[in-house]
Amino acid sequence: FVDSADVFEPARALANAADAQRLRGDLDEALKLYDFALESGHSNELAWCGKGQVALEKGRFAEAASCYAEAVGATPTHAVAWTNL
Repeated sequence: FVDSADVFEPARALANAADAQRLRGDLDEALKLYDFALESGHSNELAWCGKGQVALEKGRFAEAASCYAEAVGATPTHAVAWTNL
């Protein structure tokens, strides 16, 4: 038996660290951290949504939409991803 909280915790921590970098204006570092979170192999709506926000802030609108769609695919009730889609 694997507790899902244990599996997702490191990815969520990385997504939170990426959010902090994004809010500081370091979009490139934020993107690296979001990618690390996603490389964990788990669907992580927070990382996809954050990655979409970075793409949006960089003017990459198609990429942002794709990231938000991934976030919705991971968590269909994710309001921020739906709003930004």
